[in-house]
Order: sequence, then structure tokens, then C-alpha cells
Amino acid sequence: SKVGEIVGSRIVEDLSEELMLISSRGQIIRMPLEGVRISSRQTRGVILMRLDDADTIGSIAGVAPPGDLEEA
Repeated sequence: SKVGEIVGSRIVEDLSEELMLISSRGQIIRMPLEGVRISSRQTRGVILMRLDDADTIGSIAGVAPPGDLEEA
């Protein structure tokens, strides 16, 4: 199949947030949402992480950028 499975989706209101992707084999990517291309309904989506055949996406999460975190 040319189209993979959908791991997750969410509505984004604040592009200053960052996205974290974690694979089942421990690969981690953290990227600003501003860098993710916005696609139309007719497109197949955006590749954010390339994986080996044996690897899968384990988790995705939105996180505040480092400057927005308050010190405890």
C-alpha cells in the first residue's frame, strides 16, 4: 500500500509548540510545528520520521518549547 496507517492527529492552535515523535526502537525526533508543512485534503500527508521496516511509531506528543517551561 502507498498509504501507511495514521498514528494520530490533533488540531493545532499554537504553532509555537513542538512535536515529539518516539519510535519503538528508541529514535526520538523533536521539531517545531512551524516547520511542518500544511497540506490540503487531496495530499497524502507529510513524512515526519523515516523508519526501518522493523520499527514503528510508539508515541507522539505536543510539547511546549524550551523557553516556555517554568522552573520548579
